[in-house]
Amino acid sequence: MHGDLHTHTIHSDGGCTPRMVFARAKAEGLQALAITDHDYLPDPERDRAFAEEFGICSIWGTEISAYDYARGRRVHILCFEPRDPEPIRVLCEETTRLRQEAGLQMAELIAARYPISVADVQRMAGVSGSIFKQHIMMALMQAGYSTEMYGPLWKELFDVNTGSCVRTCVQPDVRKTIDLVHEAGGLAVMAHPYTYRSLDLLGELLSEKRLDGIEVWQSKTTPEQEQTLAALAEDAGIMKTGGSDFHGQYGAKVSPVGKGRTPQESIELILAHRNR
Repeated sequence: MHGDLHTHTIHSDGGCTPRMVFARAKAEGLQALAITDHDYLPDPERDRAFAEEFGICSIWGTEISAYDYARGRRVHILCFEPRDPEPIRVLCEETTRLRQEAGLQMAELIAARYPISVADVQRMAGVSGSIFKQHIMMALMQAGYSTEMYGPLWKELFDVNTGSCVRTCVQPDVRKTIDLVHEAGGLAVMAHPYTYRSLDLLGELLSEKRLDGIEVWQSKTTPEQEQTLAALAEDAGIMKTGGSDFHGQYGAKVSPVGKGRTPQESIELILAHRNR
């Protein structure tokens, strides 16, 4: 059994519905799938229904946006199978509220510069709880102001350091976030440690025995980086997971479902946790 435990849908900043992602997982020959939308924890029965339809094991989860305040860097924590989901839902709802406020501010700034409306952006966001920068770019692309998501216009508007319209929201401290995942009875896995240059933080969290796993296999990591992460997880005696970080057409790079896979032993550990 192997699976993709890091995917996104239209409920955050992905381009596909949950059913479409399960269909892709089936086509790729996966036996397990986790939809981990940003700061959104759905009813687990939604994905289990799709899992039954496609004959795939569903892992319940979300990707929580957190922050390493000591270094001024973002951190993403995957939460799997919380037994008491309410603390996670409360945290996610607050982050979503703050992100929506920032998204609306960005949409208003863009609407003052280009002949698109905030309503155009909201239509792109659809059922997502927040307006993401990708939704704004899609509205601009449909209006003919760009032919690519992450090209020069993205950099001009949304570069984290120099973007003229970028607005950010406050995110919870990473240690408090992990503690909350454990308070909820979930498993905490650091997602893509190299993406936000989190190796120092990862070392600290491992020494503090705060993590249940590390995302080792991922579309953005090199084979050498994967070897480093695998060794860290093995030395700490924690899970090694993998996932594509699939976003469909909203992805920053080519990353189909199944690119980055979790091995059977880790899936079995997650399922054992769920069934306790």
